Amino acid sequence: MKNFFIVFACVLALGLSGAEPVPAQEENCNLRNMGRGVVNVVTCFLEIPRCMVYRNCEMPFWGLIAGAVDGSGCTVMRAVTGVTDILFLGFDYGTAFNQSFRPYVWDSRWLPPVKTEVEK
Repeated sequence: MKNFFIVFACVLALGLSGAEPVPAQEENCNLRNMGRGVVNVVTCFLEIPRCMVYRNCEMPFWGLIAGAVDGSGCTVMRAVTGVTDILFLGFDYGTAFNQSFRPYVWDSRWLPPVKTEVEK
């Protein structure tokens, strides 16, 4: 049991270190992707407050309701991608994450982009 916690801590540390950009040749490191999976399973619940803040900035009050619904869907999606990363031993074909659904919850947008005077 003690070894499990040591391995878990190492995988978690590798996943947390993945927040920085990595060179292209190291992008598909299986151990890093497994760490990303563990981090996503542990932090998936943060999608709910993230989406609530984001939607509330767009439309007050109703944004809280829409954000809670949107955040629940993103929570499930992040948990599923995390479990998939762990079960498939970090093999990633680049289909789950894109510009709107980032690899980590802290990489996602928490606030909408600010509109300039010309765009208003």
